[in-house]
Amino acid sequence: MEENKNNLKRQTTTNSDEIDLIELFSMIGDKINSLVNGFGKLLLNFILYFYNIVNKWKILIGLAIVIGGILGYMSKNTSKFYSSKATVNSRFLKGVDFITEISELNALCTDEGRPMLAKALNIPIENAEFLSEITAKGYFHLYKYGAIEDTHIADSMLIDSYDNETRFEIVVSSDDANITKQVIQQGFEYYFNNNVYIKKNLEVYKQNLLIKSETITLEKKELQEYNQAYKKILDSQGELIQKGKMQRNSPSVLVMSNDQQQDSYIRQSGELAFEAMQKSREADDSIAEITRKLSLLQPVEFVNRFSEFYTVSLSAKGKTALGMLIGFICIIAFAILTDINTYLKSKANLKN
Repeated sequence: MEENKNNLKRQTTTNSDEIDLIELFSMIGDKINSLVNGFGKLLLNFILYFYNIVNKWKILIGLAIVIGGILGYMSKNTSKFYSSKATVNSRFLKGVDFITEISELNALCTDEGRPMLAKALNIPIENAEFLSEITAKGYFHLYKYGAIEDTHIADSMLIDSYDNETRFEIVVSSDDANITKQVIQQGFEYYFNNNVYIKKNLEVYKQNLLIKSETITLEKKELQEYNQAYKKILDSQGELIQKGKMQRNSPSVLVMSNDQQQDSYIRQSGELAFEAMQKSREADDSIAEITRKLSLLQPVEFVNRFSEFYTVSLSAKGKTALGMLIGFICIIAFAILTDINTYLKSKANLKN
């Protein structure tokens, strides 16, 4: 009997706990619904309030948009700055490392940093004071990324470009039109020529080219010596055969063909000479290519040097649209402030 009472108590306690959990979850659900409904009402009230403001002040808003558009169009030739572009091929400083180097230069385009910028580019401080921005973008990001439809391939190639891209567009912006492209060109050539990382990698690359050239030259010399000796052997064997002092099928005779005709060894000698000439030409071409690379070797190659500084300004359409937007925002802000002022006066029981 006592045991049945205990079981009944435990069951009652369990049922009570289950009821408490159900009530808890129900309460949480009600709070969430209340929060969602409250947010929805708030958003709806905001939309209605904004609609009422626009409707109430529509004449003044329209007038402000027209005036703002006119003022924007009239200011189309203001706020100008000047830019110059260059295209470079950076063999040794690639991908994000190149972008980072240029970003560090851009960080010096401040009142405090311009003395260091002038030193880094080796240009007069008077010129550095007018530089407002220096940026660089990889050509893959500029052109190819948007042209590839398969996003997975494009993303993969873009990630690879972060490490291996070598061609970049550098843009230098100035507040003064009198700065010359020659100053900027010489400044960046100085900067790249004295970059420690680039200098080390350039020296290693140059040494590898020289070693490769020496190796090909030695191979060419050995090939020439070998073929000259081989021709002499063939010539001497031919003379012995013609004099009858050596049989054509002698094991010491070098026969390069199964053809037993009288001119077999002569033909084979000619073929070997032609082959030697081909290999010698290939070696000469390889040496010439290495020489060309060494003569053109630069820390950073300027594919297109810096252009003349050109004017950059927002278009007439852009300035007009911006003026219209500013006019609209000004009237909306004024209307909201007016409503806030009226509300505060009513709460403070102040007379108009």
